[in-house]
Amino acid sequence: MKIALISEGQTGAEYPGRDGYDLVVAVNGMATLFEADWWACLDAPVFMSHFASVLGAPRLFTTQNTKIQIEQGHYKARGLQEAWARFSRDAVFTTPVDDQPPIPTFPPMPLDVPILSAGPRKGEPRFDQWGGLSALVCCWMASPMDPKNPADLDCYGCDYAAPTAVNGLGKPCAPNPERWKTETRIWNGLAEGFERAGDLRVRYPTTLGGPRKDV
Repeated sequence: MKIALISEGQTGAEYPGRDGYDLVVAVNGMATLFEADWWACLDAPVFMSHFASVLGAPRLFTTQNTKIQIEQGHYKARGLQEAWARFSRDAVFTTPVDDQPPIPTFPPMPLDVPILSAGPRKGEPRFDQWGGLSALVCCWMASPMDPKNPADLDCYGCDYAAPTAVNGLGKPCAPNPERWKTETRIWNGLAEGFERAGDLRVRYPTTLGGPRKDV
């Protein structure tokens, strides 16, 4: 199986199209540029910004918090309810952050397995605080998880702290070194865990390569 992950870093624009890929996962606004099978979009405001322009009919990977906010009417927009009914029908929702009451995932997702704790250090956020990390977990979740035949995962736009002021959407990108350092550590921990388990082979076929390892 061959999977493409398209995140919002600069090299997200280098994604060559889905020919040759069995599964495509897009992060946030990249789903408005490229048709995907999964849309990793965690935050309700980001969902609001893009839901009307998403290409195709990807499954949604988001949080229970977003589900609650939209279904309780915290946001209003033309076509929102119809779009939410469509996206939420077969979505995967992660549980809320640790300081909120636990809510099961729907459908169930094994958030307590050790492999998902490989990245964060004590006190650092969980993977489902950021879209790129959640997209990586989504790729793992959607893979066959067969150590005898690991899926190949090509990552585009996963170049944290890249020397650029423009992201994969061609929009200005304000550098955030501390956030990127934390996110990079968590990404590397997750990716290495998936590789050690034999579930994924994580690759970065882009001009900037993948995240730094010295963080």
